[in-house]
Amino acid sequence: MVKFKKKLCCILFLFVFVGTLCSQNIDESIPKFCEKIIALGNKETIKNDLLSRKFTLLSTSEMANLGIVNNDPKYIIVCGVGRFNIMCKVILYSQGGVASVTVYGVTYLGTQYVFDEFKKAGYEYYGKDGKSSTYIKSTDKYIYVGFLDVIVQKDGLINTTIDIGRRPNKK
Repeated sequence: MVKFKKKLCCILFLFVFVGTLCSQNIDESIPKFCEKIIALGNKETIKNDLLSRKFTLLSTSEMANLGIVNNDPKYIIVCGVGRFNIMCKVILYSQGGVASVTVYGVTYLGTQYVFDEFKKAGYEYYGKDGKSSTYIKSTDKYIYVGFLDVIVQKDGLINTTIDIGRRPNKK
């Protein structure tokens, strides 16, 4: 019986270990993740970062199948999909710099968890416009604006879309 328990524990440990190696790696809150991607600034660095976090980068045709089409030459779009259908879309200016980062499909147990992520990241609630809540964070160099869309699923879980952009702070 003891050998069976040891074998079972070893098998379970291997499943957990392999699962953590295969899943995308977002160790910080989603607002902080978006800020880190924005700070990277260029297409190749962002692609490498998403790949290191176990996201699969999408081709232009795959993005088009999802309704992500870029008809404006001023912008470049990088899009990656992780496990559990979490998607990260980065819109870059063609001359350099990030316009915005959008993360789709992150599931929370309740709305308070989402709001707490913004508060812990230093954002203040600004207001609500239609279905989106707006959060603002001001630093010495930049003003970050975050938009949060929340969808309550049938099972009570919260599915979110978080979009964060950054502009220079002209104090």
